This record gives sequence, C-alpha cells and structure tokens, in this order.
Amino acid sequence: MNAKEAMNTNVKTIQPSSNIKRAAEQMTKYRIGSLIVVKSGKLVGIVTERDILQKVVAKNKNTVKTKVSDIMTKEVMLISPDLDIESASKIMKKHKIKKLPVIIDHHLVGILTATDIVSAQLELMDRLGHLFLGANRKKLTAG
Repeated sequence: MNAKEAMNTNVKTIQPSSNIKRAAEQMTKYRIGSLIVVKSGKLVGIVTERDILQKVVAKNKNTVKTKVSDIMTKEVMLISPDLDIESASKIMKKHKIKKLPVIIDHHLVGILTATDIVSAQLELMDRLGHLFLGANRKKLTAG
C-alpha cells in the first residue's frame, strides 16, 4: 500500500503570521494534532501540538503575541504519494516524527500520519481476515 492510498487529502493549513491561539483553535476545531504552514501557496513548515506545549505553554509565552513562524519546524520531511507506507513508517521512526506532508511537483496533496498508517494496516488485516475466513467457510460448507 502506498501513501496515496492511506493519506488524508483534507490538509489544514495556516499562515506563518498567524498567532498560536489561532493555531490551537484550528487544531481543536478540526480535532487534529498539526497544521501545515503555508506562505504564498508554498509549504514553509509544520506546527504541532507538541510545539505549542513545549515552546509556548511550558515557557509561559503569550499565545496571542507568539506567531506560528516563531515556533514552527521549518525543515519538514516530505514524501511522494507513491512511497510505500512501510518506507514512510521507517522515515517517521528514524526522525521521530508522526506526520509527513505528501507532495507532487512542490504542491501539497495530502498528509500521511502515523494514525493513517495504523488504520491502513488494520484495514489490510481486516481484508485478509475476511479472505481467509470466507475461504474457510466455503470449505466447511462444501464438504
């Protein structure tokens, strides 16, 4: 299975000039753990719940005055939609990250998260279970 089959194409974005309060409100509204930071249509970073907790809340910074650009991760690992999810999971493990923006020709087309990979694997296991259980049922009823 590749990233294209498992990724979420409804990617939520935010401007680097937005404040952290706005970012937290968006994450809460959409029940997500990160926002892709985009400036003039170009991906320039990612901001996560962990960034907000470690770089703003734990340091008692003002969420209205602190900008997304102040705390975002600027060097973002990117993947192609054709990358298999096993390779994507290895990238996540190696770099200790849980989210990978999916890019085609410098355009954001989706995001693949650790949760997406687990869901895809569970779906695959479910399909295999039905395949094997269905085959066993036929054998049992055939004779």
